[in-house]
Amino acid sequence: MAKTATTRRTTKRTTRSTARASAATLAATPAEASLPNGAAAAALLAGGVGAAAMGLTTILNEAVPALSTAFRLVGPVGPLSGKTTWAVIIWLAAWGALAAIWNGKEVDFAQVSLWSFILLGLGLLGTFPPVFLLFAAGG
Repeated sequence: MAKTATTRRTTKRTTRSTARASAATLAATPAEASLPNGAAAAALLAGGVGAAAMGLTTILNEAVPALSTAFRLVGPVGPLSGKTTWAVIIWLAAWGALAAIWNGKEVDFAQVSLWSFILLGLGLLGTFPPVFLLFAAGG
């Protein structure tokens, strides 16, 4: 019985000293140390670029009749197959390029977020019929 009580006291002491050491380590760590956010920023901005590319290809499909024909990669799907394919290619290219440039770097995430959401909004706007029909070749 005495052996068990001694073991418990030793375990409590060890836990307390470990907690103190962890607290001391955290206090010694600079508050301004942060991880690089370049890879995450690249992914976020590339998403905005991809959305904008989808809006742009939708508008171009209506504005340039020859592109409408060229965008027909899969017959039953129509020009949607080409629009989405090009938007994905542009998104992947933007993501790869930005990730290569910003990998391991700290970037202004607020600025990147702002531009990402602006591009996302423009891309969504370009996919709405009242908007892309303004650019229709026949009207």
